[in-house]
Amino acid sequence: MDDSSLFINHYRAKVASQLDIKISRTLFRDGAAAVTENQTGVNLPQILVEYITGRKHSASLPLCYWKRLYTKQIYGCSAENINLLKTASNAKTRPVKRLKSKPSTIVNKLKKILRKDLARHESRAVIINAVKQLITPDLDASEDLLCRWLYDHLAHKKNAVSTAERYLTAIGDEWIAEAYLEPLDTFDGEDFHTLYLSILNRRQSDKNREFKADRLFDMHSFAVLELGFAHLPFSLNAENKKTIIHISAAIIDEPLFLELLAVVKRLYDTNTREALLLQTFLIMAYRTGLRPGELAKLRLKDIEPSPEGFLYPRNNRFGKNKTPAALRKVPLFPLLAEHEVDTVNAYINERRLEQKSLSELLFCTAENSAEMINTSSIAGLVSSVLYDLSGGLEYRLYHMRHSALSRMQLILHRDLVELPPVLQALIPYSDEQVDEILTLIVGRSRKRDRYSALAAMAGHSSPAMTLSTYLHFTDCLVGLHLQANQRPFDDHLGKALFGLNPHRIALLKKNKAMHPQETYAYSAKKLLRYTNKLKEQPPTSENPEYLIPRQNSHYIISGAILEKIQDGQSYDELATFYQCDEQRITAWYQTAVALRGLKTVKGTSILFPLARRHQILPAAPNNSYEKQDIEEGLHAIRNLRRNPLELTEFKWLLKYALLNSTSSRAGIRFTDPNIFKRFMSIASQLYPWHRWKILLQMPLNRQSLTGHVVHI
Repeated sequence: MDDSSLFINHYRAKVASQLDIKISRTLFRDGAAAVTENQTGVNLPQILVEYITGRKHSASLPLCYWKRLYTKQIYGCSAENINLLKTASNAKTRPVKRLKSKPSTIVNKLKKILRKDLARHESRAVIINAVKQLITPDLDASEDLLCRWLYDHLAHKKNAVSTAERYLTAIGDEWIAEAYLEPLDTFDGEDFHTLYLSILNRRQSDKNREFKADRLFDMHSFAVLELGFAHLPFSLNAENKKTIIHISAAIIDEPLFLELLAVVKRLYDTNTREALLLQTFLIMAYRTGLRPGELAKLRLKDIEPSPEGFLYPRNNRFGKNKTPAALRKVPLFPLLAEHEVDTVNAYINERRLEQKSLSELLFCTAENSAEMINTSSIAGLVSSVLYDLSGGLEYRLYHMRHSALSRMQLILHRDLVELPPVLQALIPYSDEQVDEILTLIVGRSRKRDRYSALAAMAGHSSPAMTLSTYLHFTDCLVGLHLQANQRPFDDHLGKALFGLNPHRIALLKKNKAMHPQETYAYSAKKLLRYTNKLKEQPPTSENPEYLIPRQNSHYIISGAILEKIQDGQSYDELATFYQCDEQRITAWYQTAVALRGLKTVKGTSILFPLARRHQILPAAPNNSYEKQDIEEGLHAIRNLRRNPLELTEFKWLLKYALLNSTSSRAGIRFTDPNIFKRFMSIASQLYPWHRWKILLQMPLNRQSLTGHVVHI
């Protein structure tokens, strides 16, 4: 037992004897934290200590979105038509969700196709085609995903029909029962995780649960690549330690959101009511942090007729809450910016005047007050418009919720530290409004309960989910707290919290500067080689895609980054790890996608087989000899680059090879001897003549040699 344990046990026993009660180490620790946080000179909240020590996790904001917060540049947007609400993104019109809806029959149809009939043998091609015929535009999103996933396993991954039948039997019925008629393309990672757990947390054996979890994770991974669904924030299998979790972290800043509202208002074929509905829906999503599904099912009776306008997301016939913790109340009007109050008030008052019953939906179509709006179409509109306005950054509708909760995180710390201007700009409230919001959400003199209150506002049962998925300024706030903290620390805390080596600790002791504020300059100096000075971009109305500066590529780092993108990581987030410009990564990614998209005259991929159609890199070399050949070829190409004429010829060679070869048949096709000679004059510099093989094919009419073919 070390000295610190003896120290704790001594005072724990002393307090227990005075109070005449038994005090455990956990109770003593929690009580000490509650008392210490309210002491004078202590301004590092306990939850930040948990984050620093690694016991709690939080998703940091990627570098590209930090640049966006600093530059605040707005580009042009081509969205000028309300039809985006029906056709944008991969979303398609889904049936209106009513209390009594027609049950799905897709699972029975799939079972009938995949079940082996001994009396009537059907070929594999016939079964695959039958599954393909089921994929029609009128399917629900859950049915469409199930059919596409099974078709991918049969047609592209070449799995056996019995394997697809086993997968369908494992999760088909339960998946449709839980996800049918749900707006899946508006779900964020937390929504999907809750949906999958509702399937997995049923009475079943551990082996069966693990198999179902793997199948659901595989189907979701397919949906991420094919349909653009959000990544899961947590693993479905608690014992699977190898699962890498990705959080789609993004913040929508105030100028960008204002421009989004302006675009909605400019849609020329939208009537006033529809424009007001869209603006109100987006404002409430951006300010309150409610899920899109919770907003869509809000009824007029769920809005309290008070100055605060509390919202109560309840279970009703239009939808159920994701978890019991989602039953909560969230203030509306105190969270609105000054210029948004009139817009929201106008729409709510208009609906109250129209209503025949308080059980009607707040957001509904003009023709039917019991028909929910299509949140999938709104999600497509938000994604496409914000992509244009931000100059190519990826945003989703659920990032409204991320922005609202991260803004609340800044408000929780505003009275504890001085926020820099870039963060202060994200809080569009006066000091009086901030005090009112803190009182409504947290209460007075309850610093220790702030994150628990924020989790309750988000509809979470504990702050762990809120911190890990939705709060993207934790690392920045830790730095601000430590920079302003002058409370002395000992050697152990210096090593555990700040990563100081013994020499630096000895130096701080010598200067009598053993407090966090003195470590800021040292830490900033250590990070200099990982940082670049941000350059302010000049305002322009042109498409930024055509303004990407031409830069030399790099084979090794591009391959490493593209491989991680292929594994599911965002290429925007990888820039901070590889210290590479996001524009260059974007260029690599776009080039890889363009190469994958090369088609033959029959419409099949030239370079990628069907089994690798979702990949962006060719298959890895099989052995060390192939790797050695690649290195030798790259070395020869570097020599060719020194001569502009040879470099031009090499580019022609590369284009010809890509357009005249396929992944299914080795060889490059030649029908002209002059082209063959030109090709080999450069190719022989990469690999000598004796490494090439030539296959001559003569025409049937040997008197005519004009149609001869050469394969190498």
